[in-house]
Amino acid sequence: MLTTMNKDNEQNKLKLHLLVEKLRTSDSELLDYLRQEINRATDSNPLEKIEHYLGLDFELDDVDVTKLGNGKIDYSFISDKRVLIGIESDYREMMRYRYGCRSHKEDFYEYCKYAHFQLEALTNYFMEIWSTPDDSDIADVELAKINILKNWPDEKKPDMDSKEQIDEIPYNTKIRAIIEFLNLNSCIISHPDYIYYNLRDVVDNIRNVRNDLSHRGESQSTDMQNAIDDFESSKTLKTTSTGKSNVYDFTGRWKVKYYLWLRSTPWDDVISVLCKYSTAIKQKLD
Repeated sequence: MLTTMNKDNEQNKLKLHLLVEKLRTSDSELLDYLRQEINRATDSNPLEKIEHYLGLDFELDDVDVTKLGNGKIDYSFISDKRVLIGIESDYREMMRYRYGCRSHKEDFYEYCKYAHFQLEALTNYFMEIWSTPDDSDIADVELAKINILKNWPDEKKPDMDSKEQIDEIPYNTKIRAIIEFLNLNSCIISHPDYIYYNLRDVVDNIRNVRNDLSHRGESQSTDMQNAIDDFESSKTLKTTSTGKSNVYDFTGRWKVKYYLWLRSTPWDDVISVLCKYSTAIKQKLD
């Protein structure tokens, strides 16, 4: 009997979750009216308590990230409503994991996962527009290939011959070319002691965190710590033609650079990348 009641409670919780989420996305005016009516009938705010219980916490929807000192994320330039709704939803999810609302604890891995979803959406959105000829309304995969190869930052270019649709081009290939096209490659995001993380570094780190999400645990923490300890015991500064530089040499140990970044849980780096990337895309589309 108790088990059946628990199942019913979980089902009802899910239904409430879906109802409030549906109202938020499809009829925000009705949701506001519901709040007002409930508040008018009570001294407290039971709907707010319901939202908190469900892990929704809509007060975070309007968090002004300018207070974090990294600029403001503004996705209003996205004309495709489906893309806009999805990317704004991912932004809210990301912020809930930043402030411990969705799972009732801060979670940097989940935070990066939803940041990655936003980067993917921005990349695919811009690639479609970038690859649409002036005399057409349909994106052309051949133009996408030309744009990518023309803006590829390395001498070794990706193999594009087998790609017959833009969707077949890997995300990492698209975003690397777009970052180069937007002149963001040299954009420094953070500079802890003797390490520089540019925008491309952090984009790669966010993707790695998302990929590592299902593997995190004690074994990964041990591997990370062992790699960092090994690096700390033999680290040297990078040598240039003029002598020692002011950055560590990570040659052959690039994963350690990622581990050091991940261990520091740099929340603001992630926000900064989203701000700079989305702003650059908006300016290019204006």
